[in-house]
Amino acid sequence: MFMPKHMNHSTRGFTLIELLIVIGIIGILAAGLLAAVDPIEQLRKGRDTQRKSISVELNNALARYYGVRGSMPWGTVPQAPATIASATSMIGTLITSGELKSTFLSGIPAAMQAQITLMGAAATDGAATYVCFDPESRSESLSPVSIFSSTTNPPATAGTCNPPAATTGCYFCAR
Repeated sequence: MFMPKHMNHSTRGFTLIELLIVIGIIGILAAGLLAAVDPIEQLRKGRDTQRKSISVELNNALARYYGVRGSMPWGTVPQAPATIASATSMIGTLITSGELKSTFLSGIPAAMQAQITLMGAAATDGAATYVCFDPESRSESLSPVSIFSSTTNPPATAGTCNPPAATTGCYFCAR
């Protein structure tokens, strides 16, 4: 049987329409993934994780200092709430005593130093210390460990926080 030459060849590749449909489907999936992942929330979580790490490290340094010396770096009166940025002499004492690395402050951005609050009781009060921050991410704000409603000394416990309804925020405190 005779077939015309133009009907005998097999087609290979994709048509322009098929290619555009595949690109459109990939675009829709990518947009859905971006909406599910929420990159802004991920950045906030990262900064909260960094603040939490700094808070725990500083609180552990205070506990070690007290354990070795039987007093706190601020002396016999309770430490009023102070940011890391404003407590450089006390942090210097922790660095000099070997409880913190000499690069502790240089590794913390200035804006973050102003967002982390430390406070503590006098040694006669059992040396309770708190290092607190107000989380940026919604997931950390709703975390069961972010239950403080103030940065007073000691911080007031809210039990549970609802960041959109709360006027003062929900603070995480390393203690």
